[in-house]
Amino acid sequence: AWAEAYEQLTWENSKLAVIFTLFVVMRAMDRVFSKRVVDRMANYQLMYFNILWPVGVQVAQVLVCLAWVAYQRYSLGDRRYGLNFFHPAATIATAAGLAYPQWRLALFSLWDQLNAAITGIPGPFISQNDAGIMSNFVIIWTVIISIWYLGTRYSTEHYLGCALIIMSGLVSVVVNLQTNDPPIGEYTAPGGTLQRSSGIWYIIYIIGTVPSGISNCYKQKCLKSVDLEVMYASFWSGNWQIMWGLLTFPINWIHMPPPAVEHEPADTGEFLTRAWTCFLGSIPLNATGQPYIPPENTTQLITESVCNISEVVHSYTPGDEVCAAKGGSAAVWFLVYIVFNVSFNVLLLWLTKRMSATWAQIGTVLCLDLASIFSQFKFLMGSEAEYLTLQQWFGLILAGIAMWVYNLKDELDADGMEVKGANVADGDPLAGVARSVSLSRASDVMRVSRASRPSATSSVRLSGDRAVPWVPPAGWSKAYCTWEEFS
Repeated sequence: AWAEAYEQLTWENSKLAVIFTLFVVMRAMDRVFSKRVVDRMANYQLMYFNILWPVGVQVAQVLVCLAWVAYQRYSLGDRRYGLNFFHPAATIATAAGLAYPQWRLALFSLWDQLNAAITGIPGPFISQNDAGIMSNFVIIWTVIISIWYLGTRYSTEHYLGCALIIMSGLVSVVVNLQTNDPPIGEYTAPGGTLQRSSGIWYIIYIIGTVPSGISNCYKQKCLKSVDLEVMYASFWSGNWQIMWGLLTFPINWIHMPPPAVEHEPADTGEFLTRAWTCFLGSIPLNATGQPYIPPENTTQLITESVCNISEVVHSYTPGDEVCAAKGGSAAVWFLVYIVFNVSFNVLLLWLTKRMSATWAQIGTVLCLDLASIFSQFKFLMGSEAEYLTLQQWFGLILAGIAMWVYNLKDELDADGMEVKGANVADGDPLAGVARSVSLSRASDVMRVSRASRPSATSSVRLSGDRAVPWVPPAGWSKAYCTWEEFS
């Protein structure tokens, strides 16, 4: 029995488990180090999420793609990979050897950028644990949108899994809701002080999860419909995200609830200069040598006449002194963060393509659970570390059970077929079209999809690790991909 089990431990049989485990760890570390950057850039969130983040992550993505191309070309001998991989009309983009529309890859990252910008603004004023709980709303949006947009069919087990995810979030805060101890909205600021945030920040954060649900379903359709090359999609969507970051920067001029600092359009130049100074770990100073934005941290004891109840009310505005908080500058933690960010984003695309958007999002819950556990340790979170409460531990366990329940049955598409795998074959005539064996193709299962019929002029297919000319099946004469079919 042990010998048989050992023989089953092949890469093909264990690939999904290994990649999912890496994804969970990378995503959890990504959240931990992102929080450290966000807390230090508290007064300059849109500079971080709309300029520094898209550019910095894309630089790292380029390096990863160069290594990927070199590995494919020189280690696996796939001569299709070369500098032409980075061309906007590269035929390596799809399994059929067709270029992929750049406008689709632009939409790939639009929703991601909106999610990052909207959820990033409340980031400094919400605890890591609360943010993780509210991120579970993405599952709700993903399920609703996938039913309408993708035609996904869910079974009772899937709905139970989603319900358990929601319950895990409620369990995590049930004591807070009943006793107000600790109160909802309390978080640890840089320096270790406990602060309170406005409830409006929670509403803004939940609104920011909607674009993430749209993004998940859109990516699933794009990745599966043409067996889209994951690294290629990551590279070009990252290029477009830099543009979206600049175009959505005016969100910075919208007046947000306290303790956010108001920024006017006329002050943008000065704002960018101060933000860069803050990013490097120095305190932006005014003409008198004082912090440009001074901190305000007051505590007031309010006694109500009813039952003589007293309540301590905190009023906190993070000044620019947080830019130089102990434990390293935002730039230092950003360099650590992008290593995990690029890794988890590529793995997330792989899992979305191999399984589904909802499956990957359910898996993300485990990532956020692990991030909550990591956020307890000062060597990772510094002075912002927070211990998990007993009810939060119960919530994490419940989320793990939800993942197990969800996987009891496979998702089905509108045709009643399993969602997992890429969909690039179109009936029996093309059943013999060979699939790439590389990780970027991610599929062990083929299904019908007109969107990616290979043309009669497609030059190569893969046979094992060897590229050979593609020969069209008997009776194949038409090379086409109409707008309606691609859409």
